[in-house]
Amino acid sequence: MEKRIHLVHYALFRDARARDSEAVTTHAETPRELFDELGFGAAHPSPESWVRVAINDDFAAWDADRRRMTFEITPSEIRAAACCESLARAAGHAAGGIVTFEGVVRDHSGGRPVLSLEYEAYPALAVREGERILAEARERFAVEAAAAVHRTGHLALGETAVWVGVAAAHRGAAFEACRYVIDELKARVPIWKREHYTDGPAEWVGVPP
Repeated sequence: MEKRIHLVHYALFRDARARDSEAVTTHAETPRELFDELGFGAAHPSPESWVRVAINDDFAAWDADRRRMTFEITPSEIRAAACCESLARAAGHAAGGIVTFEGVVRDHSGGRPVLSLEYEAYPALAVREGERILAEARERFAVEAAAAVHRTGHLALGETAVWVGVAAAHRGAAFEACRYVIDELKARVPIWKREHYTDGPAEWVGVPP
């Protein structure tokens, strides 16, 4: 799945890229794949022994283990098919069942007609908590891979606001884990929703009157 990420470079790699930081669009699923995509792999084929990578201010592994539990915040359209393909690749042939959930913008809420939605997030904290929830799902339900993507910004009716996917050896674990992930995301991740109505001013959801 294509994603937009912000990179910060230090020392040798800052010199090689001639910049302190940059935003890149990539299909890389792991730090190792991104390392090679940026052209570093040819000159440094075995960086694991002397280079450390970090994701969202936390040290990360070079291998696919991180890829198998990914949570993203994005202002761009969520492409469910691409998300499913990425999840299936991460899970490999160990998964016998893949369950997904796609939350879309509906035209009503609490008896009021909805025109559109708006989402706001604390990105760094949201990603950290989201990945914690995915890790919990992995431990509780023995899943092979899990991923989730949540939109920010303004969304029209019918647009996908959140996508969750879980792959497991058996369907029961996949269904239970998917339900756990979406419920915990809604309860714990710092993402706020404002509903725009056709019959009155917009309101933040969950805020007491």
